[in-house]
Amino acid sequence: YDEKVQARLLGLMQRTDPTFNTSLIRVIGKIQPNSSRTGSILAEWLRGNDLSARDAVVRLMIERPVRQREVARELSHLLAGLQAESPTQAPAQIPDIMARAGQIDEAWLNRIRYAHWGDPRCGTITALGKMGPVARESVSLLQAHLSHPEVKVRSTTAIALFRITGDFGHVEKVYGELLGDEEVEVRKLAVIVLGQISAECPASVPLLIGALKDGQFKVRQHAIVGLGAAGTNAVAALP
Repeated sequence: YDEKVQARLLGLMQRTDPTFNTSLIRVIGKIQPNSSRTGSILAEWLRGNDLSARDAVVRLMIERPVRQREVARELSHLLAGLQAESPTQAPAQIPDIMARAGQIDEAWLNRIRYAHWGDPRCGTITALGKMGPVARESVSLLQAHLSHPEVKVRSTTAIALFRITGDFGHVEKVYGELLGDEEVEVRKLAVIVLGQISAECPASVPLLIGALKDGQFKVRQHAIVGLGAAGTNAVAALP
């Protein structure tokens, strides 16, 4: 029955206004998400030239990942294409505020906070991370993005690599630098992101505990919230 529904929705996509297709993609992707048929349908859209369809699949993989190897492979190909269009460069030095004059403003912070919403590269990286171990083939490609000049790309990549490999080392390095930043909003954002993964990642707890000693109240406040989200992982923070 589910396959018949998918087939009808696919047929509807051929006859309806393209602006409705992104909504149909979300529905189709949620039908039997663990089936190879669904994976093949989504992978075909990722291979296609319809940018709105590709974007819809990436967003779906962030919210409701279909952990199929074929989908992970196409996301990896998509990221490789984006890398070819805009190759990585040496990273900017985090502690040097003056070197990134003009970057530390509300717009810059929002671009990191919601990086995967409007940035195709960060969106694809986040989607690959949400795929978990099934995306292991993309590890070397992701590691190349750890040297990207933009903080949002490096920080998003570190989280994705953790979700795929279970190795917290990259997160520790990147977010350790962010937590040592002179700009309070950068430290606060780093704590917020660490709090979001604290339940799935006990290794984030020491960084959050360290943030409890920050000189700014709002950084300490978000560290407490993050430790609360960590649940039993935060036992080490108890006196």
